Amino acid sequence: MKTATYRSRFVILACLLICASVATVASYATSARMRRQEQAAKSAVERLGQVEALFHASGGKYAASLEELVTFANQAPDQTAAGLLGGSLATGRMGGYHFTVKGTPEGYLITAIPNSIGSSGSIKFYSDETQMIRESRSR
Repeated sequence: MKTATYRSRFVILACLLICASVATVASYATSARMRRQEQAAKSAVERLGQVEALFHASGGKYAASLEELVTFANQAPDQTAAGLLGGSLATGRMGGYHFTVKGTPEGYLITAIPNSIGSSGSIKFYSDETQMIRESRSR
C-alpha cells in the first residue's frame, strides 16, 4: 500500500516537473519570436524613413500617407524605393505590427504599433523627418 502511494506521488511530481519545463520552453520561444518581430519592425521604420527622404528629395515635400509612399516607390525610376518597401510592409502590416505614415506641418510621423501587445511585440516605434527612431515600451 505504501509503495503505491509513493509511486503515485512520484508520478504526480514528475508530471508537474514536465509541465513546468514545457511552460519554460514555450515562454522562451514566445519571447524570442517577439524580439525578432520587434527588430524587424524597427528596421521597417528605418526603411520607411529612407523612402520618405527619397520622396522629399524628388519633390521637395514629404509623403502624407503610406499609400502615397507606396505609389511613389512603385513609380520611381530607380528601384531603390521599391526595394525598401517590398513585401507586406507596403500593406501597412508586417510581422505582428501595424505601420502608419502621417503628414505633419513640419514633415511626417511614422509609427509601428504591435497588433497584440505582449504577444506580437511590447515596443512601439516612432520616427519623423529627423530619421531618429524612438521607442516606447508597453506593459
